[in-house]
Amino acid sequence: MPNPSSQLREELRAEPGTSTQRLVPGLVSIAKSVRQLMALKLAPIDVLVGQDQLLGVLDAEHAKSVLDIATELSVRPSTVSKMLDQVGKKGWTLRQGDQDDRRKTLVRLTPDGVKVQESVRAVWKRLEDDLVEALGDQSVDIVDNLGSLDSILTKRLSRLR
Repeated sequence: MPNPSSQLREELRAEPGTSTQRLVPGLVSIAKSVRQLMALKLAPIDVLVGQDQLLGVLDAEHAKSVLDIATELSVRPSTVSKMLDQVGKKGWTLRQGDQDDRRKTLVRLTPDGVKVQESVRAVWKRLEDDLVEALGDQSVDIVDNLGSLDSILTKRLSRLR
């Protein structure tokens, strides 16, 4: 009986358009599952999916511009502004004008935001630990392959923007 992963490798190496097209649907399914799982894990700390990533790139000591945050998260500045409205109402972030460039808005975490950020990172770590345990030795190869795939997708996406 053929090994399913060997069979998939062969299908993916076939002529373009002749594979059973399982890579992209698989990645989409994984992305959806991760978002749903994160939503469930973040709900007890009142954080929405997406807000966790925003909180992950901020800190209390060094303010970042909305544009820098958007670039880091690979989203539009308007998306960051909407997210900042939500987390700002919860008291997790503080916006201030840049004294050197009045067109810029700078953002930093409040002390409450730092506490929530620590909780988010704890959720991420628990989920990562659970997945690594479930995957066993495969986790190293998966992380390496995901890193390569991320790099490829980032380059292609940057060409399209």
